[in-house]
Amino acid sequence: MGSLLLACEVPPHGGDTLFANMALAYETLSTGLKKTLDGLPAVHSTAHVFGAQGGYAKAADLGGRIGNAAAVTQDVVHPVVIRHPDTGRRTLYVNAAVTTHFEGRTAAESAPLLKLLYEHASKPESAAASSGNRARWPSGTTAPPGTTR
Repeated sequence: MGSLLLACEVPPHGGDTLFANMALAYETLSTGLKKTLDGLPAVHSTAHVFGAQGGYAKAADLGGRIGNAAAVTQDVVHPVVIRHPDTGRRTLYVNAAVTTHFEGRTAAESAPLLKLLYEHASKPESAAASSGNRARWPSGTTAPPGTTR
């Protein structure tokens, strides 16, 4: 159902766990991008992972959900930004393995912004330091492609 990682002792650097601090990732986005993401819903699915041959499917698993895209029925829509119920802290809720697109947009239309969010989430500390706490779009602007400022 989920995973939780709690590091009681951490080295000053290194030790990449492939987990990301999604609250820090959100906090280090530009104000404009935070406004863009607020209330934006995304579709999360594992059909492309478990249903596809060559994903996690193994020949012995083809009778169930794995290797059988029709049996993968847990696609859900969640906001891209969620708020912790106790602390109120906001966090990004996207994952390169399962977030497929933004609701109402195609995968191709969603890809540039999702790619930016995934890359930013992997190194939010360096993004904040190098950009003065301003996230940048691949084109070098501060607005998403196709929008006006």
